[in-house]
Amino acid sequence: MKKKRKLGPVFVFLGIVILSAVLFFGGEYSIFRLLKLKGEREAEQKEVAELKEKIAKQKETNELLMSGDSLEMEKKARERGMIKEGETIYIYEIEKEN
Repeated sequence: MKKKRKLGPVFVFLGIVILSAVLFFGGEYSIFRLLKLKGEREAEQKEVAELKEKIAKQKETNELLMSGDSLEMEKKARERGMIKEGETIYIYEIEKEN
């Protein structure tokens, strides 16, 4: 007489494998979503570092302006289109060749 194989442990094992696959590859905590979030986080950290550097440069410029640095004041004024008394501005238009 042959012994019948019990399929219970096989079904339990397959169920665990399927459940693990669903949890690993799907849902809110899937590996794909976590990798995507990691990439987004790195991009945002890079942006924060760039903004901190920009803030540091602006603080340095502000300190120069507050200390009365005449060269820095003139530079900022000229960037905004201001001119000294008695200066003449010449505007040239360059034609584009098409």
